[in-house]
This record gives sequence, C-alpha cells and structure tokens, in this order.
Amino acid sequence: MGARESRRPEPSGPLRRETLSGGREAAGNEAASPQTDLGGREPSSAQRTAWAGFVVLGLMVAGHGALETARDTLFLSELSPSKLPFLYLAVAAVTVLLTRNPLHPPQIGSQRRVLVTSLALAAGVTVGFWSLISRFGDVALYALYLWSALFVSLVVVRFWILVGEHFTVTEARRSYGFIAAGSLAGAIAGAALSRALVALAYPRALLILSAGLFALAGVAAALLLPSHAPADPGARPVPGASPSGQPLRASLHQPY
Repeated sequence: MGARESRRPEPSGPLRRETLSGGREAAGNEAASPQTDLGGREPSSAQRTAWAGFVVLGLMVAGHGALETARDTLFLSELSPSKLPFLYLAVAAVTVLLTRNPLHPPQIGSQRRVLVTSLALAAGVTVGFWSLISRFGDVALYALYLWSALFVSLVVVRFWILVGEHFTVTEARRSYGFIAAGSLAGAIAGAALSRALVALAYPRALLILSAGLFALAGVAAALLLPSHAPADPGARPVPGASPSGQPLRASLHQPY
C-alpha cells in the first residue's frame, strides 16, 4: 500500500510529450555538442590550422613564383636557351638524389620551428644571389636555376609534413583542398607582383621580392601554425611512415 502511494504518477497528454521530447533533446545535445572533436581538440582548431596553412602556403608559392620569374628573366637574358636541357637534367638528378636520400634537418624542436628556420634560410640564400650574380656571372645563374627547383623539395615538403601532423584523415579530406587553394592564390599574387616590379626596376629586384615573401611566410608560420602535434598521434597519419622501398604502393593505399 505504501509502495503504491509513493509512486509518482507519470505525466500524460501535452505534459508527457513535452517531458519526453525535452529529455530526448537534452540527451541529443549532450551527445552532439561535445567541447572537443574526435581528435580531442576544439572544433575550430582544424579550421584555424587550415586558414593558417592557406596563408603560409600562399606566401611561399608567391615567393617561389617571383624567384622563378627572376631566374627565367636573368638566365635567358644572359645565356642561350640551348643550355636549358642540361639544367633540366641536373634538376632531375638532384631531385632524385633528395628523394632517395632525403635531408633530415637537425632535431631543433618542433616541425614548425624547422619550417620557420628553413624559410629564413631560403630568404637568406635568395638575397645572397643578388651579389653572387654580379660577382660570379654565369655560374651564379646556373646555381640560381638549381636553387629555385630545390626550394620545392626542401621547404614546401617540410610545410606539408608539418600540416600533416595536425589533421586526422577525415579532417585532411575536408581541409587539404582548401589549403592547396592557397598555392593558386599565391601563384596569382606572385605573378602580379613580379610583373609590376619588373616594369619599375631591374629583374634582379625580383630576388628581393622573393626573399621578402619567404620571410613573411616564415613569420606567418611562426605566428599562425600550431607548434606541437595533438596528444593523440594514433589517430593521425604519421609523416614519413611509408614503408621503406615502397613509396608508390604506400601513396596509393594512403593518399593522405
């Protein structure tokens, strides 16, 4: 009797529907609005990293575009185009050597610090060609041509290694296209700046423009890109984890 009296009557009618719908809504909100995503980070963290990658990659490609314009203008104004096939072979040979025996930078900290250091060195090397061309002439032009090709292998690859540490495979599928669009924006901006500068100054001034853009990319990387990978590395593709001797097979099975 006492147990029967102590039972609370269940709500009925509109009150019951409201109570049940409210409970389901609360449970749904609790499950659907966690403060962190599957990777253990805030939902906006991946977006910030994607925007930072867009800016940094855009500045890098803009600087590389200015460097290539300076290279082609200076080389073709001083040397015969018949020398280009030999340079293409040299670039291919050096690229193959770097692919088979990649340069491992010293352990100086996070991948972000490695990228910032690489961009600072790239800016310094590019500025150095300003005086090397006037001092060594044709030899410096050959070196400039090789340097413009090596930049992609040495610095741009380092950028993607850093970016790859901060995205899960699912996030990479959503964000990599947007980040890569930064290279298109950078190519357009670099071409426009180079054209405007060539109309006002000597072609060697493009080396200063290129170095300045590399320096800006380094500053943007230091300020915008995250310094450390998230705490759950198991959910992320590990950079450089492709099986040795099977790079093609690994790239086909793990495109991200």
